Amino acid sequence: MAIKNMYYTISEAAEELDTSRQTIYRWIANNKIPTEKIGGVVLIEKTVVDKYAEDRFMESMMGMFDRIAFDALRQQLGYTDKDHIERFDNEGEKLVFLVTHEDGTKEKVLVGYAEFSMAGSPGKPFPEGFKMKIKFTDITREDYAQSRGKKKKKRSKS
Repeated sequence: MAIKNMYYTISEAAEELDTSRQTIYRWIANNKIPTEKIGGVVLIEKTVVDKYAEDRFMESMMGMFDRIAFDALRQQLGYTDKDHIERFDNEGEKLVFLVTHEDGTKEKVLVGYAEFSMAGSPGKPFPEGFKMKIKFTDITREDYAQSRGKKKKKRSKS
């Protein structure tokens, strides 16, 4: 197989990953992307670039999912923007979120989801026109300190 079919140059990798050559050089310097030097030219295996592109796509999808999930939790459970929500773990088929309230108390929220829908608008590129909707069901709320075997803190409502 010809080398051209197996490798990208720095410029080709930058174009493939929709980033600048400087960013590619920075990733190389930080050992995020391995390279090979052939005939004095720095090359990156196409499989490495493809994997990196896939990983970046999945990270962006998970980030989008988290933001939409956090908004759904706020809406369904009455949390405010001052309540910090993070995706914490999975327990079986349930997602686990950790909510830190403005007063410092923490709450563990386990949810299943019944409705998960995605839709794109014709003619608009991803992610423009892309909508994801989540409606959580089977929600369990626990005091985080109690769920870790510590004395339960009482949460005051203001």
